[in-house]
Amino acid sequence: EVYIIDGKEYTAANIVSVFNGEIDFQGYSLSFNKMTTSGKSMGAFFSNIGPKGKIYNAVFNFKGETTTRYYDTGFLCRFNYGHIHDVIVNYQGGSATANQYFGLLCRINSVTGLIERFVISNNPEDGLVPFAARYSAGLVAANNEGIVRNGYVYGSDIYSETGDTSVGGDIYVGGILGGQSSKGQTSNVYSLVNVSVAKFRASFAFSISPL
Repeated sequence: EVYIIDGKEYTAANIVSVFNGEIDFQGYSLSFNKMTTSGKSMGAFFSNIGPKGKIYNAVFNFKGETTTRYYDTGFLCRFNYGHIHDVIVNYQGGSATANQYFGLLCRINSVTGLIERFVISNNPEDGLVPFAARYSAGLVAANNEGIVRNGYVYGSDIYSETGDTSVGGDIYVGGILGGQSSKGQTSNVYSLVNVSVAKFRASFAFSISPL
């Protein structure tokens, strides 16, 4: 089977571990602790959600107890090409602060991806820290190339430690998205979460928190 994504053809062999099914959680909750294993953090719950994939009517309780950073991943999936809707995400806190290319629902919401009707809470449990990031991260996604609409984000502020790294001074961290491409569309999404930057060395810092 061939998928056309942004004018390019992909087959199942090109999109690693694609979920193209449909799951109606019927309001049930799923708890996922993204822990460290063998020195590396676990991957997303779904590697990628494909163009035919649908996830909805769910409550996700995400926690990140790891001794390393999260890099190039998300909690629910890495890339979303499908439809995520009517979900509640409770981020219960983590221990990593230098996360990069990271989002709670996905790393990238791709051109065909649609995320809508969602609520995200950034409220850590005792002993854990709120959502934190070093570069290219957001509570919904690190980057949006598709459509994100009709959502609400609230809770503790995001902590961003810029430090001295090879990525330079820009941070691209937001209470909704870390960034958005020229094709991405975001509408009717509200965030009460701010970004707190500890060591500001940036020549330019991008944040859409709150809108």
